[in-house]
Amino acid sequence: MLLFSWLVFSVLVSWWAGKRGRLWVDYLILSLIISPLLGGFILLVKPDLAKEAAANAAKKAEEARREQERQEDHDRQLASIKALAKTGPSAGVSVADELVKLAKLRDDGVLTPEEFAAQKAAVLAGAATV
Repeated sequence: MLLFSWLVFSVLVSWWAGKRGRLWVDYLILSLIISPLLGGFILLVKPDLAKEAAANAAKKAEEARREQERQEDHDRQLASIKALAKTGPSAGVSVADELVKLAKLRDDGVLTPEEFAAQKAAVLAGAATV
């Protein structure tokens, strides 16, 4: 009877280890050789890898969502700047003001240096045709 209980509790500890993201075979062997009680205690002390993996996956999904929102916001701002550049500076706005705005957007990280150069060229080309 004692041997049967030992085996049952060892199997339960190994099942619990599998639920916690651990290798169930390792805990089955540990529980069979040493003690199911000691195997369960060791398992209880060690962190739950399954919960940690789920938390990390949720964190990565949230970071990906934020990055996608940031990229979409950047694309909207860039489209707005391109639309302004195509229409050229309005009658009340000087070319210098447009260049200052573009430089601020570049300094704030909204525009990359390449995008800034392209927009600057478009503003200057629009000013030359006026």
